[in-house]
Amino acid sequence: MMESNETSKWRGHEGDEAGAAKRNGPKASLIAFVVIIVLAVVFFFQNSKQTTVKFLFFDSHTPVRTAIVVSVVVGVLLDRLISFWWRRRNRDS
Repeated sequence: MMESNETSKWRGHEGDEAGAAKRNGPKASLIAFVVIIVLAVVFFFQNSKQTTVKFLFFDSHTPVRTAIVVSVVVGVLLDRLISFWWRRRNRDS
């Protein structure tokens, strides 16, 4: 009987306070997400310097942060299109 009690403590089935505190705290992924968001906001506001962006027939004088946001949006759109194409290709095969 003692062995099963020790096993249940090891697996976290015991109703002790330490196990309850671990379950009630914020998840590590949530903390990492908040840290990444804060870093992205700081990065965005630090890059206010003007730059010239040349794309095909267009020239534009914009802040670096605008170029970063446009690049991220284009990257996300390309990711979604490629993953949609990849899933469809694998499903049809």
